[in-house]
Amino acid sequence: MLKINSLSKKFDQNTVLKNINLEVKKGEVVVLIGPSGTGKSTLLRCINILEKADSGSLTIGDLNVNLANLHKKDILKIRRKTAMVFQNYNLFNNKTVIENITEPLIVVKKMDKESANKIALEKLKLVGIEEKKDQYPSRLSGGQKQRVAIARALAIDPEVILMDEPTSALDPELVGEVLDVIRSLAEAHMTMIIVSHEMKFAREIADRIIFMENGVIEEEGSPSELFRENKNTRINQFARIVV
Repeated sequence: MLKINSLSKKFDQNTVLKNINLEVKKGEVVVLIGPSGTGKSTLLRCINILEKADSGSLTIGDLNVNLANLHKKDILKIRRKTAMVFQNYNLFNNKTVIENITEPLIVVKKMDKESANKIALEKLKLVGIEEKKDQYPSRLSGGQKQRVAIARALAIDPEVILMDEPTSALDPELVGEVLDVIRSLAEAHMTMIIVSHEMKFAREIADRIIFMENGVIEEEGSPSELFRENKNTRINQFARIVV
């Protein structure tokens, strides 16, 4: 489904990703954990081409690209196959909930308004917020905004959803409603790569957990392999701190 070979990324003289190799199977949920500043979010942004990698290749389905030598058509193809859910929602404040979802369908996918509205309503219903379709983001709670952002990601029918700490900007009492939506997507076998500090949730939802530190993948495995059976003191220390 998704394969990364030898991906590296520098900011000035600081190498934030060092020769990353990663494969994600169709329907697999992979959770990236590790200390802040270790490249987890940058890795997602390189997959979605919000950041340009310095080297490496990316394969998604039948699409294979050289990340260091991308053409505009490659970027468009990648963004049709991936969708990003950000920490801070990235909604248009001057558009209603349903308009936030239909905008990329109409503008990017050239869909007619009626078809776009139908898809938007389906996805809003899926995340349990269809009654807010005519509200503006300023009238929504943080949890509701993030559910709209997830509905928008689902609407473009991506092959992979990338989630960058989707609950980090939420008040504690709102985290659960967003995690419930993500849990339902995992149960429906949606392919996802999620950056998260929610260790309990990662244990529950992930097919595979990847521990990153200093720009490299230090270790990976199932939740039980990484947490219950692991002899790596650094990973065990990290898990205890963030729980």
